[in-house]
Amino acid sequence: MAEMTKEKLDEYLKPLTEILSRYEKKERYLIPVLQEAQEEYGYLPEEVMKEIALGLNLSLSQVYGVIEFPQNHN
Repeated sequence: MAEMTKEKLDEYLKPLTEILSRYEKKERYLIPVLQEAQEEYGYLPEEVMKEIALGLNLSLSQVYGVIEFPQNHN
């Protein structure tokens, strides 16, 4: 994603801010937040993942770890 001004980034993240406001800042809400964010944005851009990490008091690597969890395709 191209560089955004702070104002444009805030506007872009507004739906995510609303999603995060419905959850406590706890790791157990990571998957539901990721699911709602993906529904809202269609994918999970880095800016969204960073905001989710901040919003749930997690590290970005914790968020990536859930997103990149290998799936069993049996």
